[in-house]
Amino acid sequence: MVGVTLSSDTTETMSSETRKACTAWLFPTLSPENDIPKGAAGCRHYRRRCRIVAPCCGETYWCRHCHNDAQSGHGASSHEVDRRAIREVQCLRCSALVPPGKTCRSCNQTLADYFCGTCNLWDDEGDEKKIFHCSGCGICRLGGRDRYFHCDTCGSCYPTEISATHTCVENAMRQNCPICMQDLFQSTLQVTILDCGHTIHQGCLLELQTSFAGLQSLRCPICGQSLYKYDNLWAKMDRQVAEMPMPFEELRLVDIICNDCRFSGKVCYHVLGHKCLDCGSYNTRQTQTQTQSSSAEEHEQEQEGPEETLASVVERREQRRLRRQQQGRRAREDPPQEGRP
Repeated sequence: MVGVTLSSDTTETMSSETRKACTAWLFPTLSPENDIPKGAAGCRHYRRRCRIVAPCCGETYWCRHCHNDAQSGHGASSHEVDRRAIREVQCLRCSALVPPGKTCRSCNQTLADYFCGTCNLWDDEGDEKKIFHCSGCGICRLGGRDRYFHCDTCGSCYPTEISATHTCVENAMRQNCPICMQDLFQSTLQVTILDCGHTIHQGCLLELQTSFAGLQSLRCPICGQSLYKYDNLWAKMDRQVAEMPMPFEELRLVDIICNDCRFSGKVCYHVLGHKCLDCGSYNTRQTQTQTQSSSAEEHEQEQEGPEETLASVVERREQRRLRRQQQGRRAREDPPQEGRP
């Protein structure tokens, strides 16, 4: 049987008799003794055989999402429904107003295959969606209890495959998305858990990666850490830096901080990027620049160490440049003569 729904916009003001007439029209083969079949009614959010009565405005809707969508954009009168405050639902079969439950107390109609009395959630597709209630989260979730664990620090259920590897961030899921600023905890959209532990809507993450270029598209918008592991990208940048040495006049030291491991120190300037000497990442930010002359003077005052300093690199390149100039002058002053060995 094809499911047919009644729009909340067209039925919210219907009388009890009108709703009964609509029910008879939607299900002409049903007698008062027959139940409305599973999945035959509902909205785009849930399949169910009842409508909630919103305690805030007294109007009936298929679900809280239908209510919130209809009541948004009305300025000061805009509001959302508290689903835990719902005290009545309307049975689709007999139109009676009854307390929340799995069955109608008036006609014994099953209102949904899945019902949660804590969340006031009805859904005929509970088995297919593998809905379960998490007491730690305090809400119902999709996907099956055996596939998720509750992290008390992060304050949410996470997939079991990252139970030993995820980075804990206190109340990471009880925040707004850093891109769209919408609530993540009760969002019906897919949420992505980044390597740093912060969370973001999956769609917002894709928008971030396509809207920005370079390293900015690879960073967490909250802490700046790399979104994922980019070892292959860092190795590619190593090759590019090696193939494009900086000209002599651009040789200098710069102070950097690594966004991934928080290392801070001095590295050689390069237009392509600055590699962290600790973890090898190019996800760094420059904090201070030293000129070539000042860095050379600083290193001349230091004792020689096991590592080659920028000053020694500059000095060696200067010596090679002077030797090439001397060789060029000698070649011009004493050109080769014909027959000379």
